[in-house]
Amino acid sequence: MKKWLLGILLATLSLGLFGCGSGDFGASTTSVSGMASKGPINGAHVAIFSVTTSGRIDKQLATGTTASSGAFSADLGAYTGAIFATMSGSTATYTDEATNTAKTLGTQKLHAATVVTGSGPINLAITPFTEVAYRKAASLRKADIAKADALVSNVYLSGTDVIKTLPANVLSGGGAASSSPSQISYGLALATVSQLLKDQSGATLESVITQMQNAITGSDPTTATLDTTFKSGVYATAISEVRTNANLQSGIVDTPLNITLAASPTSVVANNTDTITLTATVTKFGGVVVPNTAVKFAVRSGTATLSSAQGTTDSTGKATITVKSGTIQSAVVITASVAATSSTDLTTSTNVAFVQDPNDPASVSLTASKVAATANGIDSITLTAKVTRVGTGPVPTGTTVTFAVAAGTATLSATTGTTDSNGNASVTLTSTTVGSVTVSASAATSTGGKVTGATNVEFQTDPNAPASVTLSASPTTAAANNTPITITATVAKTGGGAVADGTPVTFAVTSGTASLSATSATTVSGTASVALTSTTVGSVTVTATVAGPKTGTSTVSFTTPPAQPTIATVKLATTGTLPSGTTIGGIDATVTYSTNKGLTYSSTVVSGVGGSSFLTPNGTVNGQVALSLINTSGIQTGEFATVTFNIASGNTPTASDFTLSSSAVTDTVAAPISGISVRILSVSIQ
Repeated sequence: MKKWLLGILLATLSLGLFGCGSGDFGASTTSVSGMASKGPINGAHVAIFSVTTSGRIDKQLATGTTASSGAFSADLGAYTGAIFATMSGSTATYTDEATNTAKTLGTQKLHAATVVTGSGPINLAITPFTEVAYRKAASLRKADIAKADALVSNVYLSGTDVIKTLPANVLSGGGAASSSPSQISYGLALATVSQLLKDQSGATLESVITQMQNAITGSDPTTATLDTTFKSGVYATAISEVRTNANLQSGIVDTPLNITLAASPTSVVANNTDTITLTATVTKFGGVVVPNTAVKFAVRSGTATLSSAQGTTDSTGKATITVKSGTIQSAVVITASVAATSSTDLTTSTNVAFVQDPNDPASVSLTASKVAATANGIDSITLTAKVTRVGTGPVPTGTTVTFAVAAGTATLSATTGTTDSNGNASVTLTSTTVGSVTVSASAATSTGGKVTGATNVEFQTDPNAPASVTLSASPTTAAANNTPITITATVAKTGGGAVADGTPVTFAVTSGTASLSATSATTVSGTASVALTSTTVGSVTVTATVAGPKTGTSTVSFTTPPAQPTIATVKLATTGTLPSGTTIGGIDATVTYSTNKGLTYSSTVVSGVGGSSFLTPNGTVNGQVALSLINTSGIQTGEFATVTFNIASGNTPTASDFTLSSSAVTDTVAAPISGISVRILSVSIQ
């Protein structure tokens, strides 16, 4: 602060005037506990003045004299606002820390300025550092005072308040060990001022104060620093010498004076896995690290779990732990403390945050490729879940999505899916039940919750679906000797007419004893057929079923079969009108018979008109009998031969099992006879 302000002060005092616009003089009381130190200054005069809102020194509020400890007190009454304090006294004495010798203050004056914001006790230090702050202040307005005090507090005292902290007497026997770390730090800083005086030939307290004032580069308390030459030169030397000063209380320079707490990173995901590393750094005077010292950690607010409640500083003065927070998203305040003195802990704190994973699902939208499908179990609807994340955009590829039918009856192709690069996961949905269906899709968050989306679709009646099944049998009665009955299912669709070709029909014997040629068949022109056989006499019920399900039934009867035949007799005859004067002289014929009806060839003999003929049979080829008849006298048309077959047990052949595959008729001179043919006259099975 410029010297013209002191001139205004003196003029004010000599005229006995009280300036207008000073702070408030209400009814409450403000008491001052002060300390004048370089070290403790004894016998100095202290005067405290009010300051107008425009920054002008106003009336005197209180005066006092410092004790041997440097302490003074004052009563400011009900005043609030800016105050200005001055300390002087040519005979006032203090003990110089660097030399441990008594010195007088002489003509040196020290000043301090601060702001009283309310009633109650306040501290007021007056030191070379408050003098620097007074000189750096742009004016005595409240804002300028606060800015200058903060500036000096930060660049010289590592944040210790230059006004509100009363410095400790760090000389041997001064009792500093019972003081707070900030008071000890302040006392050691004042010892550094003494060391600057000692180290610089011809230096005075005034010149050192001016040197410290000029060494500050910048005016912003948050960014200002000390001039590099000063800081790394005489000032660094002075600090180093204070650390070895035998005049100071033993061990006082090793008192932990500062603890910082850093978090890396400052926020992580609240997933009970990710951790934050907390590093507490403990230093003593001069920024020297303090190793092998216990540091206590605690959660002041919020929810978190510390890896340990205590750590020990390493060789770099650092103690490290980690912290994590289950799945609770929370802002957390962590404290770290270290024992500075026997009765005082240094404590600091840092803020960390446990946040939601930016890749956590934030929303799920579920869309359907179409709003309706046919309830036929085939027509499908594609459901696509689009999942977005908390940090905007799609969730990471591979995020699991769970699908479920929340209402209605339907079938999902899968109950889970994973997202692609666009955050999409898809499944298909089918149903055979007509009605509305609600499907949900959900994605889990890292905190154990989930986000869900849903959509509604409709399954409708299939016009092509089977509506009815009619079952018929042909014949309705058969012998119980594996004689087949054809069972035919006629299937009609909902929209009318026959179902599509290929519609599957399932057949089953639901009562009685019988065998089906197949248990399923597909429709052609709306019908599907199987064969039914039995060797058990009785009624048999057959059921046919198609999707829907739709069913039809038919009941047939298997009766007692005739007695087991053993002989099959086939009679052959010629037919037609012989030309006049012509007779038959030769007949060639081949009879073919079924090979799966238990038939074996027995014999062939002439019969009927062929009685006097010569017959040559050949039954060596399975399934056929060839015969040749010759009559040199000639015969008329009619029966000419009988072929006999044996029938194996369990077989019942029919007439249809015998056919005539070839024949030829000639006259007595071996000429073919026109209009005459050979036929099977009769088949007898007995």
